[in-house]
Amino acid sequence: MLKKFINWIRKITLKGGNVYCCVCENNFLTFLPSGDESKAHARCPGCNSIDRHRQLYSLSTDFIAQNKTNTTLLHIAPEFALSERFRKNKHVNYFAIDKFESGYEYPKYVQAMDITDLKFQNNVFDLILCSHVLEHIEQDTLAIQNLLKVLKPTGICYIVVPYFPELEKTYHNPNANTDALRFLNYGQSDHVRQYGLDFRDRLTQAGCLVSTLNFKANYSESEQIKLGFLNAEIIFKITKNG
Repeated sequence: MLKKFINWIRKITLKGGNVYCCVCENNFLTFLPSGDESKAHARCPGCNSIDRHRQLYSLSTDFIAQNKTNTTLLHIAPEFALSERFRKNKHVNYFAIDKFESGYEYPKYVQAMDITDLKFQNNVFDLILCSHVLEHIEQDTLAIQNLLKVLKPTGICYIVVPYFPELEKTYHNPNANTDALRFLNYGQSDHVRQYGLDFRDRLTQAGCLVSTLNFKANYSESEQIKLGFLNAEIIFKITKNG
């Protein structure tokens, strides 16, 4: 209750016209710091979205607007701010899944499902969002192949991972098998690898057609500040091969 009150106060006091959040469609004086490294100008005071959420939402709404029929959307490990918007969109048939972990509470609209064992029929989704998921999964190639199976031939899947272009090859240490060792190797106790420059090749080898989107390249620095894209990440857009 206290947290909700603090969020409400923050939302009211930071109302202004300097920045604009495309997710909650509100203007604020500034975006807030976010993350373990405290990245500046990242979190929306209204809906708590951060840069990668806003860029995914922007791409998704463009796709939904261009789609000639209702968009069937699969959202993996859904971000709450985005779920709220997609669920209210009358042009979206929305499905959200997550691998339920003990100690966490999940919204009722989220189905308990493992990405390496999807229970959907093939070729059913127009759009799939998979952001900061694959780095948690041992069998990431199987997960990618499953995404392709349920994606329509005309569909698009947007994937975001922690991406380290300074690494020529994806780093994985098979001996990092405890929380402490995973944190030491990957910077987070629930990660199992760090993706490098070969991530695109890993997607291609799994059967994807791949293109990369540098979201920031489409905006001037002042627009990045205004829209909260300063910390935007590389997005991998995958479609079916043939």
